[in-house]
Amino acid sequence: MFYVDQILVQAISLGSLYTLLALGFSLIFGATRVLNLAHGSFVILSGYAAYILGKHYNVGFILGSSLSMLIPLIFLPIIVLISSRSPHPRETISLILTFGLSLVLQNCYMAAFSADYRILYGAPSLYEIPILRVTVSSTQLALIITSMSAVALLFLLFRKTMVGKALRATIQNNEAALLVGIPIKQMRILATGLGCLSAGLAGSLYVRVNYIHPAGDIEVTLIALLITLFAGRGRIRRLLISAWIFAIIETVVSYWWGAKWRDLLSSLFIIAVLLWRGEEIFENSREK
Repeated sequence: MFYVDQILVQAISLGSLYTLLALGFSLIFGATRVLNLAHGSFVILSGYAAYILGKHYNVGFILGSSLSMLIPLIFLPIIVLISSRSPHPRETISLILTFGLSLVLQNCYMAAFSADYRILYGAPSLYEIPILRVTVSSTQLALIITSMSAVALLFLLFRKTMVGKALRATIQNNEAALLVGIPIKQMRILATGLGCLSAGLAGSLYVRVNYIHPAGDIEVTLIALLITLFAGRGRIRRLLISAWIFAIIETVVSYWWGAKWRDLLSSLFIIAVLLWRGEEIFENSREK
């Protein structure tokens, strides 16, 4: 029973991080129809920034995360340009362009940071929860609290503000949003900015629990793509549930059979989800 509880705690903390990883990808895809294969590169760059701030300048967690999450905003004009200038089908063109961008960024990271694996690890404090009979580390608590706070703020933005409702309408149907007077160009810029900030915050957390390296963006993009395909565009509650389900399965598989099966599991999930929901996910691919 102890192992089950600990696996569940690990899965919840990992799933919270995965929700944040997928949220940025989902926002950009939902509003702009850009399948951003460079999403993982944005996360890795933020991770490098958090690593440098924490390792070399002893910047604290809150300040380091706040500064690191701003770094991916430098890519906002590129994504907006791709979304506004790409011919249809936009998903296909954006796949090619952002794949090229990810290759360029990988080589830039290799030149700047070398191929060394890096992790911002500190000796975590341990907290025991007597009622549940589990031990939670300070790192796991930071992952859960930070990720869930960011997700909750975005959920409130979408549900309680006029700007958020306009953004939801843009994600659900570009043409209908345009017909009712919503400025979809501004909404696309806003969604891209929020997506970049989410990727940046995810990167500052990711480097604390996983090793980062120039080619590590592939795994991050795969996770974000998988959860977005499973949950659908811009659906925060589904993203959260999907991320937790995937994290539980991944944690159980890693515990029983080893981490080497994790990538195979992700690939099989993507194939299954595309066969199951592919037509529904891309049904609005020709929207402008």
